[in-house]
Amino acid sequence: MHATARRLRDILLGATACAMLLTAGGIGADVRSVGACGRIPPSRLDLVPPSGRPAAASAPLVPPLKTQGIKTRLVGFILDNIAWDGGGRWVEPFLGSGVVLFNARPRLAMSGDINVHIVNFYAGIQQGRITPAAVREFLEREGGKLARIGDSHYYEVRDRFNSGGEPLDFLFLNRASFNGLMRFNSKGGYNVPFCKKTW
Repeated sequence: MHATARRLRDILLGATACAMLLTAGGIGADVRSVGACGRIPPSRLDLVPPSGRPAAASAPLVPPLKTQGIKTRLVGFILDNIAWDGGGRWVEPFLGSGVVLFNARPRLAMSGDINVHIVNFYAGIQQGRITPAAVREFLEREGGKLARIGDSHYYEVRDRFNSGGEPLDFLFLNRASFNGLMRFNSKGGYNVPFCKKTW
């Protein structure tokens, strides 16, 4: 399988799992962002909660977004070593990729991040604006252009994102950029170069 196709498949699988979790079975979340990027009004879904205390899974759910310091390899350790009975509200002030929250599967959660693009992406999934079908269609279209045109298409998407801040553009850039790096310039523009790594 071509490296680009493999990367897009992995993104789609992560986004699909995240969408299923947020919309069908695990988290009633107030999504907020407070900080330099502003505040996003809370959005709440009442969902069928899992029962009992979170437990480490043998294969943790991998979220669609990559962030520096992602805890995918530490999820089991974290969930095995927290003093929490599964009740109350899980508070995740530094959401990042969301990997710990999505694997803990709390009944109620409040999550936030200073990065408004992370919050907008997950709020879009929670509110049903970003669905597995929408992610698939978007990534197949944009991934096809990337495969045909090359890195100039990445920079076109980056410019488009910096003009409009669309969550699916953010997902594409996050996964196609150099090493999954997430970096913004002093004017708030995403400025990570295209990933030239081959797998």
